[in-house]
Amino acid sequence: MAEYRVRVTGATVYRESMRLGVEIEKSVNGESWALVAGAPGTVDLKASDVLGALRGEQAGDRRALLVVGLLREQVRAHPALLVDRLIDQVEEVLPDGWPVVVSLDRG
Repeated sequence: MAEYRVRVTGATVYRESMRLGVEIEKSVNGESWALVAGAPGTVDLKASDVLGALRGEQAGDRRALLVVGLLREQVRAHPALLVDRLIDQVEEVLPDGWPVVVSLDRG
């Protein structure tokens, strides 16, 4: 099963959001990583959500985890990541891998 991670490269202001520069990566062996095709280069977190996480009553580490959770939620929901995972699932059920020949005749 593939693993995914996000490398955050920076943050800027975008309207009422914090825009994070990101690189979404995938590894099938846990050692080498490659960018996920079609993945976004930025993720926007609503400033009010980030502020709410930072102003909470929790300790510093817990607040940081809440912000990380916001990032995870945004990235996991992105169509490129969902489709990449779907492709992995299809490949798991292909007995001989790619290419696959599909007859278009009724049968």
